[in-house]
Amino acid sequence: MDKYFYLRFEDLHRGEKADIISRFKKYERILYSLAEKSDAPAFLDLGCGRGEFLSYLASLKITATGVEKNISLAPEKLDKSVEIIEGDALSWLKNTRDNSYDFISAIHVIEHLEFPYFYELTREIKRVLKKNGVVLFETPNPDNLLVATSNFYVDPTHLRLIPQKLVEFVLNDTGFYKTFSWGVNESATRPMIPKVSDILGGSSPDYAIFGLANQTPLSSKIEEVLGEKKGLTTKELCESFEERYLKDYTELLERQKKIEDNIYDQNCFHRDQYIQVTQEIYRVRDIFENELERIYSSRSWKITAPLRQIARLVRKCSSIFVNLKINFARMSFREFLQNYRTKVSSLLYALLDGSAEGETVSKDESVKGVFYKRYKRLLASLKKKK
Repeated sequence: MDKYFYLRFEDLHRGEKADIISRFKKYERILYSLAEKSDAPAFLDLGCGRGEFLSYLASLKITATGVEKNISLAPEKLDKSVEIIEGDALSWLKNTRDNSYDFISAIHVIEHLEFPYFYELTREIKRVLKKNGVVLFETPNPDNLLVATSNFYVDPTHLRLIPQKLVEFVLNDTGFYKTFSWGVNESATRPMIPKVSDILGGSSPDYAIFGLANQTPLSSKIEEVLGEKKGLTTKELCESFEERYLKDYTELLERQKKIEDNIYDQNCFHRDQYIQVTQEIYRVRDIFENELERIYSSRSWKITAPLRQIARLVRKCSSIFVNLKINFARMSFREFLQNYRTKVSSLLYALLDGSAEGETVSKDESVKGVFYKRYKRLLASLKKKK
């Protein structure tokens, strides 16, 4: 692998130089605050790479020095105020006097370092910073799930993700007075309604940690600038996601309750209608039953009982005569007489007696009129013939 491999890799994966420089605008206030408090501010960028941060400092009229081990990454043309020194960052710091710099940065450097090296580097940074000095570490953010599980490992020189709390501990343990952290380089527009994809990769892909070397009268102004909330965490996205869908779920429950209440009201209405209709049916039935009872118990119904019997007899005889006609055509005269003489006499007797086909004539319906004796004589003659 030649020395220009990583330069080609960064040109492809890190992005255009103009895009990288535009990301540093978020540091403008703190950089100006540090530059204004010194007549000759000294800024140092460790692991300056292609020199994007140095170019940004130069655009702010801030003199800066860069240290880069792989000098092949440095572009041939940089601003004249920019100086890049080839060498190892830790070795170079050890050869630097105390209280030399107002600001030291390491942009996407510490994820390339072994932890003992990183700890020693932080100790040396604390030593060479001035009393009002500030250090800045920017590194990939493990809180971003897409970075932690995929994007971080695209760079073959990355060793390990460093959690924010670990960097804060190292700064405090090496003597820094106070630390501040920002989430950086996330999308400019925060999603109003987070999706699952936003939770996986929508939080700040990088974070920046500032360490204040000491507490001084000027540090309060710096703390005011650094204390601003920046960035977006996975927890915030999850809470926003849950809040949104909890709201939708609550609305669905309310709609469901309204529908259930409406169904209950409709059921109550139809139940009341059913009760009313049933009561009306029972009322009409009682009226008809009472009317029938009145008719059956009336005098006219009893007087017309013989007429109803005669009507039944006529209807039955009509049916018999039709059958006789059909069978007479099919049988011989002798067979016809033998089969029907007894049958016809028994049927007539049963009809005149009021019990044809199992019917029973009540005493109230029995004939007590003028024709009663004639019925009796006819029945007696039929019995003798039988």
